[in-house]
Amino acid sequence: MIKKEYLYAIIGGSTFIFALFLYAYLTEAFVLYIPSYGNYLSIDEKAGKITKKNVLLYFWDGHALHHEREDIMWSHNPIDNINHVIQQQLLLFYEEKITSDKISLQTALLSPSGQDLYLSFNKTFFDKESSIHHKLMMIESILKTLRNIFPPSIQVHFLVNHLPLPDTHLDFSQPWPL
Repeated sequence: MIKKEYLYAIIGGSTFIFALFLYAYLTEAFVLYIPSYGNYLSIDEKAGKITKKNVLLYFWDGHALHHEREDIMWSHNPIDNINHVIQQQLLLFYEEKITSDKISLQTALLSPSGQDLYLSFNKTFFDKESSIHHKLMMIESILKTLRNIFPPSIQVHFLVNHLPLPDTHLDFSQPWPL
């Protein structure tokens, strides 16, 4: 039979070690990773989730609204789809010399309700000398591209470095409806 003193020492030591590991885990001193089935999809399963979709990308060249068809990698995840579409459209803006600099999409987030889409770019896609009409048509080209792909109930927030897009003529503190 084990003496009470030894039993108390074993329980106390075990509790101390458990508390120490719990504290280290909660302060992120180490990360506990438990793999799940979803992380180990076969190539055939992954290929079934991604397809190619033909998408119309709109752009304003200063005279008219044009469109170009592009094949985009399409998955079941709407955020991935938004990323692919917007990145391709920004590349089209640069290739058509609509923007003087390469612009990239930093983040695309969809609100939990699915009603608000946040698009954060690394810089503004307007030149300082751009007219209000040109700015509106640039925004409309992005919205029209998204309108053909996603439900019209979404409102789009345009951000630069995760802050509302700075502009002296247009108010980007409010969302733009699709």
